Amino acid sequence: MRFILLLTLLFSGSVTAQSSLQTTFSGTLRLDHGVAERNYPITVEVRKHSLEFRETCIFIITGSRICFPVSVYPIEQTRSKTVMLGQASNTASFGVSGVERFGIKYSVKLTCGGCSELVPEQYYTPSGNTFSSGNSSLLDSEEIPSRINVELITRTTVTGSIKLPRAKLASKNLQFLVTAYEIPNVTYRLTSPLAVELAKGTNQVDYRLSNLPSGSFTEQMQIVLECTNCPGSRPQVYEQALGRGVSHTGIDFTFNPSAAGMMVPVLGLLFDDDAG
Repeated sequence: MRFILLLTLLFSGSVTAQSSLQTTFSGTLRLDHGVAERNYPITVEVRKHSLEFRETCIFIITGSRICFPVSVYPIEQTRSKTVMLGQASNTASFGVSGVERFGIKYSVKLTCGGCSELVPEQYYTPSGNTFSSGNSSLLDSEEIPSRINVELITRTTVTGSIKLPRAKLASKNLQFLVTAYEIPNVTYRLTSPLAVELAKGTNQVDYRLSNLPSGSFTEQMQIVLECTNCPGSRPQVYEQALGRGVSHTGIDFTFNPSAAGMMVPVLGLLFDDDAG
């Protein structure tokens, strides 16, 4: 009986000691703007880093070299938890348990399963998330609050089609650029132009402009279409400005190089929408 009791006490003590060497990272995930367009499965991965010194050498013109130690922080342990930030929601709570205490550095990686174009991979820092996994995302233990409030950087998409009028077919491959511009700063592109090809003998092609920085619902953007191999053509602007707080579908263009006359505002100027 004594022997069993002693074993029980030893086991209980070892569990207590082990749990005291571990901690839970918990807090709230919050979208930087708007609400989730669909369910977002967000994986929160907490990584404990150790410290190593590695020798780095540089060679000088005389042929000799200078070597010096460089600090690196390899990953020693990872623990993760996937939580669902539901459609039409802005926040979700999380908790990642089993993280060992007394790490030299920690980092918190956030990924969205199947929705990286809306919530790209990013890393938590107290001053705001970063896309860099370098030293800027490493945290000292004293930098980590008891509850972590993570503001997720989000992106939006614009999808639609480019088609020719009256079921006409392209006589050659037509090369287009689709670009999103900020309003009212209409010289600022929100992302790189998207190259789209409408193949010879076809009438329509779909496009998907992704990785657009989101904004509040009061902020707007303008979508512009340009044909780069259509002599004499001019940019065409989508008829309405779009809000930046949400993704958009059905933003369709009809490219009509033979139409005439109607003038539309594009980027603060007036262009003829006949594209030719």
